[in-house]
Amino acid sequence: MTEIEMIEKVRHSNPYAPLVVKENVGRNLALLITQEGSITMPGVGVEIVPRRTYPTGELTAQVIGFLGKIPPEQVEAYRIQGYNTNVDRIGYAGIEAAMEEGLRGVPGRKNVEKDFLGKEIRTVGEVIQPVAGDNVYLTLDLELQKVADAALRMLQVDELGLDRLDRELLGAICERFDGGPVGLSTLAVSVGEETDTVEDVYEPYLLQQGLIVRTPRGRVATRRAYTHLGLIPPVDDTLFPADS
Repeated sequence: MTEIEMIEKVRHSNPYAPLVVKENVGRNLALLITQEGSITMPGVGVEIVPRRTYPTGELTAQVIGFLGKIPPEQVEAYRIQGYNTNVDRIGYAGIEAAMEEGLRGVPGRKNVEKDFLGKEIRTVGEVIQPVAGDNVYLTLDLELQKVADAALRMLQVDELGLDRLDRELLGAICERFDGGPVGLSTLAVSVGEETDTVEDVYEPYLLQQGLIVRTPRGRVATRRAYTHLGLIPPVDDTLFPADS
């Protein structure tokens, strides 16, 4: 986040709400802020954020899904539901998305009064204890998954079921045409395929997977498409359709 972006965010934020200045800071810096920040940088603190790990990695990614930041245009809706939109993550695909409500649990809450050095003086009001989310048990055969994964890799099919041309189509929209919109015939020419082949063979699955959407002006890539290709989505959120 640049200085200008931070200033603009502060101007439009609740003056009593914490502002995230930097994420994923190193251990030494975190310790320094914790030990000396109250004196040298009053009001600056460190917040520990849980991080989800996936032991099986890409092998089960298409089933389990993944977590991501709350999209800017959905921040208010999730804030109303009790999410801390600065740090909370939501499910973007798979089990993570389908069972978001149950997996999330109920966050706890404690309001405290601090002195000018940031030292906690007393608790104000009722303390709400957190409630853990549900556990989900899957009956996946990992050995079978490994065999299937190896076979799909030989066919150049990825964990989402996309083959080489599927990825070329997505890559063209995201990189050559800046996310779209782009006309079907132009898109087909860019990957060296017939228009009918793109529309009848490849496009239906990309639409079903929520990787592209049709608009009156042409095809547009969604955030999920950028994430799947390992690309950074455009900063301008108005480029994405509301339902992506």
